[in-house]
Amino acid sequence: MRPLRQLRVVVSALEENIAREAHRADVLVDVTADAFGLGVDRVAAAARAAGVPRLFVATMDGALATRRLVPDLEIVVGRATADRGAELDEARISVDPAGGRRIVRDEVYGFDGRSRVTASLRTEVLSTKHIRAGDGVSYGYTYRASRDECTALVALGYGDGVHRHAGNVSTVSIDGSVAPIVGRVAMNVFVVSLGDRLVRPGAPVVLFGDPDDGDPALADWSRALGVQPAAVVAGIGNRVERVES
Repeated sequence: MRPLRQLRVVVSALEENIAREAHRADVLVDVTADAFGLGVDRVAAAARAAGVPRLFVATMDGALATRRLVPDLEIVVGRATADRGAELDEARISVDPAGGRRIVRDEVYGFDGRSRVTASLRTEVLSTKHIRAGDGVSYGYTYRASRDECTALVALGYGDGVHRHAGNVSTVSIDGSVAPIVGRVAMNVFVVSLGDRLVRPGAPVVLFGDPDDGDPALADWSRALGVQPAAVVAGIGNRVERVES
């Protein structure tokens, strides 16, 4: 059986965040990059429910793909080339590099750290291992244990969009307790230091989610990695199942 790999999308949070911006004239909900990995159709439905009938997409190809999924809402593209004007006209897509419009992104997806959290990335422990002081972890041995400890192998890697540089800088929650990622992130897995703790295979792991639920914050991952919150979420790959919660 495949291990759990889920990006949970909180639809009620999307609707609430969008509704909070709906009073602003000509507001556009940014759904670039498949709504930053949350799904254009899902975010468009939330915008429709919140009374915001306008979407923004940064690129022409993205805007045309969005039109195929969303036939009824206004779509605005940020940049376009003159030779594809007829294609955009046929798809009823207008061009506006944001002049005179208000594009909302961070507020919609909770990237601003103030709006409701809209997504959490979850997986599980595959196995655990006891290591001795001085033992190295993962390839390259960028982490060596300072004492005897327990480690956990976790079922996500850079092949799923976990940033390669998350090792030795980012933390996760395992069974509700915070633990650091150690060593390099591999394609399908990464390693977490548990110290003296013991956990079972299958124990839940949260990379980021709602701090009110005790989960690590997306903002913490963003700061640790030196990238924007949008980049952390949009980079999550297709092997990770999107589910609504």
